[in-house]
Formats: sequence, structure tokens, C-alpha cells
Amino acid sequence: MTAAIKKFIGEVVLDCQDHGITFTFSRDEKVSAPGEGPELASCGFFEGNDKILTCSRVTSWLWTLIHEYNHMQQWKEDAWWFSDEAASMWQDFWDWLEKKVELSPEQVQKTVKAIIACERNCEERVISMITSTQKRLGIGKRAYIKQANAYLAFYALVVEKQSWYTKTSPSQSLRLQALVPANRIISVEEALNPSKKFRKTCLEECFNTSAP
Repeated sequence: MTAAIKKFIGEVVLDCQDHGITFTFSRDEKVSAPGEGPELASCGFFEGNDKILTCSRVTSWLWTLIHEYNHMQQWKEDAWWFSDEAASMWQDFWDWLEKKVELSPEQVQKTVKAIIACERNCEERVISMITSTQKRLGIGKRAYIKQANAYLAFYALVVEKQSWYTKTSPSQSLRLQALVPANRIISVEEALNPSKKFRKTCLEECFNTSAP
């Protein structure tokens, strides 16, 4: 680990301390937010209500940390995505993924659009951060954009399958990264309408199923 990365982690730790956030690294490959089952586990999360920022020590952990840290920045700015209204929508959506509740197609679409908008704003913040600190942290802009776009477009398949990924994380799939732009963050509508090739590849990579 370079001195620059250690310095960045130190900045994250201090920022978390200043705002009452518990920051941890997990040795587990995947981590789940409070109240969520293992079906929704991922490489990291920021939870504003419980004031927790957690990342797993897996490949690209630094990329995950900087992403979740920028969710924390949204929370610090009182962005709508961290309001009580949004939190209720998010919880209904996660419960829907776990087959605990029923949602209408309109409710699902409204919520997933809001989630993608939140994630897209976060990714734009990350791009701004790594552009200004690229030499320090060694995160390439184009490489990060491809990971981000693969993750955003993955949400269309989350809705289709009513499931979180069960195999490879979309942001870690090189096959998916090859199918998305590297020069810009895709729009919400683009994310919800990926190409047929992306859909087929995502089903194989993230859900271990084949397209019909």
C-alpha cells in the first residue's frame, strides 16, 4: 500500500470520526447492511441511518471504498436520496428483492430509477475525485467509468430477475466492462435499457443463467 493511499484512508477515518460514522474493513468477501440478508450482500456499503461505512478487502477494495465514501458525502449534504422518504422506498425495494413484499411494476420502476440516479450522482463524484487525485491513488478514470457503467446497467437485470447478483459482481466483470462506454457515465434511461448483448452477458456473469 502506497503512502498516498494510506493518507487517503486516514482522511476517510477522520471524516468518519467527525460525523459519528463507524468505518470498518471486513475480511469477508461480501458484507450486508443492517437488516439485509446474505442475498443482498456486496463488496461494501454506506448506511446513513445506522452511520456505518464498511468495505470488504477484496480485489478493487480501494475502488469500493472511494465509491462508498462518496455516498457518505451525499449523506453529509442531506441529499434527498438519504431522506426518510427515500429510505422507505429503498427498504421496500430490498424487501421486494428478498420476496418479502409485493410491489407494483410502477413502484419498482420509480424506485429503481431513483436508486440509479443516486448511484449515478455518486459515480460522478468519484470521477471528480479520482481526476484530482489520480496520481496519488492510481485509479484510472476510463477504467473506473467502465466499472461504474457496468454496475448501473446491471440494475435493469436486477429488476428483471428480482434478485441481486448471485455470482460475479457486475463492476468486476471484464466482459460487461467491454460492453459499456469508457468516456462518460451513462444516463438513467440507458442503464434501464441495456443492449441485448449486455443483458445476455450479465445473466451469464452475474446470475449464472442463460438468456432465453
